[in-house]
Amino acid sequence: LNNTVTTYWIGLILVGNVWTYTTGSPATFFRWRPTQPDKCCGNTIPVRCVLVNWVGNTGLWDDAGCEGAWSPLDGFICKMPL
Repeated sequence: LNNTVTTYWIGLILVGNVWTYTTGSPATFFRWRPTQPDKCCGNTIPVRCVLVNWVGNTGLWDDAGCEGAWSPLDGFICKMPL
């Protein structure tokens, strides 16, 4: 990450009741900010994705809808084979 990225998506989604990476692997590490995950938006937006650094919570995770309603988002992190 460069120093200009402040809030970004990680490739983690909720599948059923399991937080799963887009690779299909279940998450074994979590770094939620206090009170998270909280299914933030009631029934209006399905909360299935995770973003990092929301509202100054450096390095901490927040669950959110995947629909792009969260702004400003500055980037994303993905895993690629080397």
